[in-house]
Order: sequence, then C-alpha cells, then structure tokens
Amino acid sequence: MDWALGHSINNNSEMRYFMNTFANNYTLIDEVKQCWKQPGDNTKYARFTANDPDDGNANFSRTSNIFNYKGDYLCVREISLSYDVPSTKLAKLGIQNLAITLAGNNLHYFTAVKGVSPEVGASTTYSSSYYNYPPIRKYSIGMKVTF
Repeated sequence: MDWALGHSINNNSEMRYFMNTFANNYTLIDEVKQCWKQPGDNTKYARFTANDPDDGNANFSRTSNIFNYKGDYLCVREISLSYDVPSTKLAKLGIQNLAITLAGNNLHYFTAVKGVSPEVGASTTYSSSYYNYPPIRKYSIGMKVTF
C-alpha cells in the first residue's frame, strides 16, 4: 500500500464537461443539478447555461477552485495470495508439489478525488499532463508444479 497526504487536485476534465455540455454534445453530468437557478439558492456551482462560453456568463470556461479536490489517497498497490495444495491430494497424479498464486496490482484508491487519478500532477512515473491515466490495474494467476 502507499499513500499521499496534503495536496489538492484541480479536475480540469470536470470543468470542461460543464463548459462544453451543450456546445459539443457532451452528456450532462449529475452535478449540473446542483447549479444555481434562482436568488436564494445555496448551491455548490454557479449558474449553468447551455453553450456557456458563448451565450452564458462563462461560469465554467475559466479555471475555478470549485473543481479542486483534496488529493489525499490510500492505494492498495499490490496483493498476492498463494496456496500450496496438500501433497496427499497430489501423489496419485505424480506431482510432488503444486502452488497456486493469485496476484493483483493497483487494485483500488481510497480517495475523495473523482474521475481522475489522485496521482495527477505528482512527481511519479505517471504524466502530470491534462489527460492523465491512472496506473494500469493488473490481475494474474500462476502455478508452480514440481514433478
């Protein structure tokens, strides 16, 4: 396992979804329901207007800290399980030893970050560019047989 604490992440892709929802035929995201609609509304997001950069107030076409998230995470990086089949069950097959292994890498992040890797912008092997992909999740199975 590994973790990181004390940093923030700006989710530019979420901001762009708000900005381009109608302009580029993007699908509406649920957070649009939390936008300001009328005086007295206490909401997280500013007024949402179709084609916001052109016709609205450009509320979502500028970088805003409303799309900042606490970047803390705990990652289950690697788990490996091994099982040795009892030799009494193997003798009839002419096998001395059989070990079966299941393993997984980059299995899960516990984080408040939505939609992007919580390692965005970190000085890691992974890119800090706009389209950052999380580390690849891998599963494997193995057997070691001794005759």
